[in-house]
Amino acid sequence: MVIQNTSINNRDLFLLLLQITCFCVFAGRAWEHLFWNPPYRVIIQDLKVVGWLTTYVIDMTPAEFFASKRIDASIVLFMKFIGVVYAACAISILFVSKKRWYLRSFLFVGFGLLIIIALIIFYNNINRTGMLIEYALQTVTPLLLYLYLKNEKITPVFVWIALIATAFTFIGHGMYASGYYPVPGPFMDMTIGILGVDNATAKQILYVAGILDYIVAIGIFIPIVRIPSLYWAFIWGFVTALARLWNNIYWFNIDYHLHQWVWEFFIRIPHFSIPLLLIFYFRSKGR
Repeated sequence: MVIQNTSINNRDLFLLLLQITCFCVFAGRAWEHLFWNPPYRVIIQDLKVVGWLTTYVIDMTPAEFFASKRIDASIVLFMKFIGVVYAACAISILFVSKKRWYLRSFLFVGFGLLIIIALIIFYNNINRTGMLIEYALQTVTPLLLYLYLKNEKITPVFVWIALIATAFTFIGHGMYASGYYPVPGPFMDMTIGILGVDNATAKQILYVAGILDYIVAIGIFIPIVRIPSLYWAFIWGFVTALARLWNNIYWFNIDYHLHQWVWEFFIRIPHFSIPLLLIFYFRSKGR
């Protein structure tokens, strides 16, 4: 009887973690699209795309296209519409269940939109693979929730998708932190701002963190070190997500700063919540 109750409690915990994670990702992206400036203009302003549009779709030159207030307003309206769709996906998560199968369609819509935004960010970052794979955990979260609702348990397919997505996310982060790609300015700013170190020390700290990212990405597949690796993934995923808020929130005008940065934290919640879910799962299995 005790074992059965523990199993039920685990199922409730897994579902709750997945729902919270998925809700936060969708809500964060909705917030970004409704109030800020997601990078769709990068694609639209690409001369090849604009050239095709102006040649075959609308009778305007590229210069007229970029100068048109009507076009700009249409782009803004499009982004707001995507934001509303993300918001609908987030709200659906509050009610989705195995019985309410029709709500699961929102998971696929959101999953598709997350793939699109990841590809756009990838394109915006000179097609660097590290940037694309860093979004793996965020992107697969709706798929993981769908699989769990469908099977009412964590299956081997679920586990492999979660492990691979975790590895990709940490490898992608490590490629920037370790200097494989140029270390992003925000990485340096957050390290310097939070730890109060100089530029050279910040770069060394990030290099070590990047190497640890690679170690974690390998360790989660090795049973003997899997749990410690997942614990580090949980801790480091939480720290790097929280750093977006910690380094950019100021007590004066705090509502504006929260409005500007809280969505950045929300979309990174899978970076620590999915490792935490895997910890609970593997510990419940005694491995």
